[in-house]
Amino acid sequence: MKELVFIYDKLKDEEVQKKVFGRVVKSEKDVLRGWKKTKIMMGDEIYPIVVQDYGASVTGIVILIDVDELDKLDDFKTSRYVRRKVNLESGRDGWIYVRA
Repeated sequence: MKELVFIYDKLKDEEVQKKVFGRVVKSEKDVLRGWKKTKIMMGDEIYPIVVQDYGASVTGIVILIDVDELDKLDDFKTSRYVRRKVNLESGRDGWIYVRA
């Protein structure tokens, strides 16, 4: 089974994709409406995050990965993030990662 994931952070970088998935993942542009991109401090590091803001939108990419790769992505994101299902501008439903 394949899962659609909306990416708005460093995972858009092909080198990071290779590190996480062992390959470059095919992607398409999409938009997440009703959310805005911001940064938060977790520990000693600053991380990108999206938060709900009904007047905003975030441009990113969507990737289609299998369930095993989704598990790898969960591990990469750590317990500081959780997955949430959202509807994208394209009309497709996909996962995003938000602060836990």
